Amino acid sequence: MSTSVAARTDADTQPDPALAAAAEAAARLPGADIAGVLLTDDAGETATMHTCAGRWTVHSLNLRVRRGHGLAGRILQTRRPWKVDDYTCDRSIKADEFALILADDGTRAGLGAPMLAGDELVGVLMAWSRRPGAFDVQATQAMVALADLAALAVAGSRRALAAEREVARLAGRCDELAE
Repeated sequence: MSTSVAARTDADTQPDPALAAAAEAAARLPGADIAGVLLTDDAGETATMHTCAGRWTVHSLNLRVRRGHGLAGRILQTRRPWKVDDYTCDRSIKADEFALILADDGTRAGLGAPMLAGDELVGVLMAWSRRPGAFDVQATQAMVALADLAALAVAGSRRALAAEREVARLAGRCDELAE
């Protein structure tokens, strides 16, 4: 278990300081032990952990959820903030595939908000706690505001990447014309 920030990095996903800051801020919400940013796939059907902060584990860093499964999956499905006060007695969330992870990590409560860039769902900002009932209305409001800021960061990064690709394409075209 670690208490630092961890980010998933691969060819398509570079760590983003703004997303790390959002995860760190969510991990500092009263009651939170861990927080993370999950980014959606192009179809919005799954979300994969991109950045974790707080008391994260290997389970946390490798988290991948499908729409409608688990708390983050519920948020993917409804595009609304959601919380679970106690996973051990809340039956409103399909958590079967996450039951062992929740038990291993000692997770009892969760809170999350959709990261919406206009109409596009780009991810989910989540916080989890080992204490039941850890998140109140103020924490939910703060989570929604943080998710909105994180969505802006994702949208900005995606626009910058698209602009870089277009510049490279145009530069290649200019090279062809110069020959």
